[in-house]
Amino acid sequence: MKFQNHRKKIQYIGTVVMFSLVFGLFNHKLGLVFLAIPFIAVLLSNVLGRFWCGWFCPRGSFLNTVISKISRHKKIPKFLKSTTFKVIMATILLGMFTLALLGYNPLIQDESPLVRAGAFMIFVCIVTTLLIAIPLGIIYKPRTWCSFCPVGWLQSAFSKDRILNVEIKDCKECGICAKECPIDIPEDYIGEEDIIDDADCLNCMVCVDACPFDISNPTIK
Repeated sequence: MKFQNHRKKIQYIGTVVMFSLVFGLFNHKLGLVFLAIPFIAVLLSNVLGRFWCGWFCPRGSFLNTVISKISRHKKIPKFLKSTTFKVIMATILLGMFTLALLGYNPLIQDESPLVRAGAFMIFVCIVTTLLIAIPLGIIYKPRTWCSFCPVGWLQSAFSKDRILNVEIKDCKECGICAKECPIDIPEDYIGEEDIIDDADCLNCMVCVDACPFDISNPTIK
């Protein structure tokens, strides 16, 4: 648990931030903070991959600390991780975000475009968490949402040349890493001696801590 003890402490803070979204429904300017989060995450992804998702994301933190306690922890269906499904989700949310930015938002009409966009971010985050992320997190793995999250997908697109990775040496094929991974990534690397170069990897280091043979480790390459 060399990484997870530190990660859990960070994610308790992230969970508190997630609950603070409720205040954004009454103070729309708070949305500007949440509007900045995707940009910060994408900027970091070019070097660290989806490290933000794995360690700091407020919604991901909430899913890990709260929903994991009631989740069935079942394998995520492949269609939820497919490019087609990701495109559909991204297109819907991008379209709605654009309309909000242009002022076509029936909930908020008397604010600046930037504040409207921030308020929309809060509204959509709450709705998608309640209607999609939580139900899927209970039925399958807690962070099922993260396998098709539009912001996460955008990070993946910018993380092709990241330097932070997880390296596997002399794999014993026990499959524990794949079982513990929040989004089932290591299953494609069982039996391999390689770097996990899947752009969707959250770099959460769960697989590193879960490996009973200590042959999975973070690496800078």
